[in-house]
Amino acid sequence: MIAPLTDPNSLELLFLNHASIVLRDRAISLLFDPWFEGTCFKQGWGLKYHNPDAFELASQCTHLWVSHFHGDHFHVPTLKKLLAINPKIQILANNDANFSMVEAMKGLGFTNITPISARKKMKLSDRWQISRFPATGIDNMLLMELDGIKVLNYNDCNLPLKTILGLKKHIGEIDILLNNFNHAGKLREYPLRKSQEIAEGQIETFSKVVTAFVPKYVVPFASHHYYRDSLSWEQNESLLESHELGQTSDRLIPLKIGEKLIYSLSNKKIAIEKISQDVQENPITPCQPKVCEEEKLLPIARKYLQKLSLSFWGLPRFLQPLRIYLLDKQTILEISPSQKPNIQQGEKQTAHIATYSGYVRDWLETNYGTDGMEIGAHYEIVKEEGIKILNRYILLGLLFDNRLTFNNMFKMLCTYKGILFFWHRREEIIRVLCGRKLVASRSRL
Repeated sequence: MIAPLTDPNSLELLFLNHASIVLRDRAISLLFDPWFEGTCFKQGWGLKYHNPDAFELASQCTHLWVSHFHGDHFHVPTLKKLLAINPKIQILANNDANFSMVEAMKGLGFTNITPISARKKMKLSDRWQISRFPATGIDNMLLMELDGIKVLNYNDCNLPLKTILGLKKHIGEIDILLNNFNHAGKLREYPLRKSQEIAEGQIETFSKVVTAFVPKYVVPFASHHYYRDSLSWEQNESLLESHELGQTSDRLIPLKIGEKLIYSLSNKKIAIEKISQDVQENPITPCQPKVCEEEKLLPIARKYLQKLSLSFWGLPRFLQPLRIYLLDKQTILEISPSQKPNIQQGEKQTAHIATYSGYVRDWLETNYGTDGMEIGAHYEIVKEEGIKILNRYILLGLLFDNRLTFNNMFKMLCTYKGILFFWHRREEIIRVLCGRKLVASRSRL
């Protein structure tokens, strides 16, 4: 059981695992993004730590907010188990023009669901109010206010510096910032930089976000995973631990999984206590390569490329062919919207990327297929010259997954709800257009 509040006039933050934190006072216990066991991204990610008390602690929560649909936040097995032990938990469900968490949670069996609109304050109690700020395709940050204390869950949001500064004007002074600190996905570079250099880049990005928001305290989180695919195994060497961020800010609180932060509302001081005694580091275990019949790939690829071309009004036909070496078949799948996909004999060195046939099938056929392939890191880069070609396919695939195709955006501009979707992202859109960038990246802060 969770112990009662040490100080009734305090706010407590309990770190359960990865991106899952509980924020609570005497009446409200708000749970974020539970992922407590198993894998995600087509088995490409594993949890770095196991907290055996996580489900019990989550079972006592009054509210649940899931930031977005990625598997390390919207983890279906964990959510189903949570539903069984805490069926009355109140879901605070993001509701936007391109996605609705309401329908997704209903589909899992949750019944106590409250939609939350973007950038509107919602009262949870006489003391609590929350505001959701959407970002990029499906990401969201959540601002919690309790008796004048502000906690911002920045989560996986990845925004340009000027966008953050624009949002800061609306948010105001922040007491506690929750911020991710590790890379998340396949590093699209060839050759791969040294691990120390990659880690230094992550520290620099983390530092810039903290400097922009200027919180009183910052808690690093949402980065306690490891890569399971042998094709990206070396990226584990550059993943950081929160204590390695110590030089970025004197405001840093490197809270460990299984600990809680106690924030006094009277004197604004903090204390740390342990709540889970048996948190252990999980062994890093590789996933098994996924394969499928070679003849199935061609119709799957043809259908996907047709959808991509229609959704973006024929623009993809100008894409150069992407050559994928199938490691299990020792053949090359060449895809291009301007011609029929084909499988041919060829050496690995003549391809752009290499992977297994089953991952290609999942990429082209399943929901969030690009996310599974890209974030799950299920491929290796073969040659540097192919990265630009690959980037264009990844970009269009992510926009398709996030329902931000030309067709969808045109439809949204014809509805009030759709116009609000763009208005709520105004700081980001202006920055992207001024910078002539289609997407934000870690290097654009």
